[in-house]
Amino acid sequence: MTEIGVAQPPAAANSTRPYTPSWFDRFTDWVEHLSIPVGLFYVGFAAILAGIQLVIQWNGSVGTVYTFPLVYILTIAYCMALMHYLDKVAAQALVRFRPLVSMSDPEYDTLLYRLTTLPARPALLAGLMGALFGISTLNWIPVQMKTQELHFADTALSLHFNHGLSLFIWGIIGVLFYHTVHQLRIVQQIYSRHSRIDLYTLGPVYAFSTLSAWTAIGIALIIYVWYGFAPPLFEFGLSGLVFFTGFSLLTFALPLQSARRLLVEEKDRQLIENGERQRTAVVELHRRVDAQELADMDNLNKTMASLELEHATLDRISTWPWKPETVRAVAAALFFPVVVWLMQWLLQRVLGP
Repeated sequence: MTEIGVAQPPAAANSTRPYTPSWFDRFTDWVEHLSIPVGLFYVGFAAILAGIQLVIQWNGSVGTVYTFPLVYILTIAYCMALMHYLDKVAAQALVRFRPLVSMSDPEYDTLLYRLTTLPARPALLAGLMGALFGISTLNWIPVQMKTQELHFADTALSLHFNHGLSLFIWGIIGVLFYHTVHQLRIVQQIYSRHSRIDLYTLGPVYAFSTLSAWTAIGIALIIYVWYGFAPPLFEFGLSGLVFFTGFSLLTFALPLQSARRLLVEEKDRQLIENGERQRTAVVELHRRVDAQELADMDNLNKTMASLELEHATLDRISTWPWKPETVRAVAAALFFPVVVWLMQWLLQRVLGP
């Protein structure tokens, strides 16, 4: 996984926009034009949200600070910052992938726009669906858990605030899910429709594995932090943990399957061509031996040795569209917390209360 540049989608003057940008893209465009760094903006936004939650918790007097309500409200800033960051990762990945793309500059600009910009109506619908899902999920949680363990409803003010807040949190999570599906579907199309594979130049092929890896880790982090700061959620159910972990795995692997297929097909093609040339060389060898034409065998031997070396080189080329360290990073991020929690759960069951 590599450092990320700040490539931006093309301006409207440079290409025809295939659709109207979503509210989120208009928001990030506004953030980009502020006089402060983008990262500092999201840190400040998170601090404001945390301050509001603290005031609600204290309810005008000094009281206990509960961590999960703070984590819950910070999800808004985190999801927005994550999507903004992933758009930058996607733009830079396409720049690195450019040598393998067969298209004109206007077509490339349109592809970059589609990769880093959400359509307005589907993004709005995804937010509404996420909000409805979040409210229904919150209503399933027992009142005792919300008051005594999650501390969502210690007072009437916190009850109304956190229930209303859930509309925004789950709405932005819905947009995040749509952002993920939209962006990685475009990645799959880029591999399957626009790329030409060179087995000896695999760096550009790996470009989008960085995007899928950060997307998977970023989504999984949400649920891991929630469960980490609210252990009672384990008692309520593991469905959320299983769903988010599974979705993160699919997010990493599925968009790269087109690249995997292209790499396998290109490797097979070159191995077949190599095999045909080796067969031709062997036929020539047999002809010369049968005809006793053994005076000039050195060049034929060198040809056969070179073909064998080419076959061995091709055979060693990996057809997985990512670097080994990328897979290790994703596996560690997704499975290490799960392993730790399972060990703790087993120890609690074995040792008792």
